Amino acid sequence: VNENVLTQMNQTSAPLAAEISEIDTFGIETIASQTVAVPAIKAAPIRMEARLHQYVPIANHEGQIITDLFIVEITDFYFDSAVFDEEHQYILPEKLQPIARLAGNDYTTLGEIREVRRPT
Repeated sequence: VNENVLTQMNQTSAPLAAEISEIDTFGIETIASQTVAVPAIKAAPIRMEARLHQYVPIANHEGQIITDLFIVEITDFYFDSAVFDEEHQYILPEKLQPIARLAGNDYTTLGEIREVRRPT
């Protein structure tokens, strides 16, 4: 997620009934996906298409399911050319300007980016 899609992403966290589409409710523009039936968010600079490989419910010590783990197979991906270095095959964080969720209503952006060479 970056600034371009932050508002839309946040809207999709609204507590809607299961039969209500966030896409339709919030007027989010989509395009066809390549390998899955679910449409893609057009404005997203990075998109991945995935198929479920395995679902693992995570239970507490009393046996109550407290969260879920989804293991997926990425079937296709898309990187906007403005945020991807095709030659080196990596995302340009200074162009993407990603936003990370912290806790509650808080989000943050990247601070200083610095290169630290790995030993050879």
